[in-house]
Amino acid sequence: RDSLWPSGIIDESTIRQRRKVEPDLIVLRFLYERYKTPMACFESFDIFRRVMFVGVLPLMASSALTRSAIGLGFALLSMIIYRELTPFISSGTNIVAYIADIV
Repeated sequence: RDSLWPSGIIDESTIRQRRKVEPDLIVLRFLYERYKTPMACFESFDIFRRVMFVGVLPLMASSALTRSAIGLGFALLSMIIYRELTPFISSGTNIVAYIADIV
């Protein structure tokens, strides 16, 4: 945790530069390099969201109508989270993620 968010450093660019050379984080860089500094753990949410849609949602209810209502609720919640948090560094990526949730 101290490697991802070094204590006492507030500047985002400084934290990103330190992350690039931190030997413990080199192998994990693909998990956090696309996200803003405070959103470095957003990949965990994204993986949870994908597992919910693909693995858990089909098993949640026996009725197709109930499953679709639960799926719609999850999709709306996911869309709101992506829109409000804008987790990615690139604003274009944030827009694509938001549109992908709509579609």
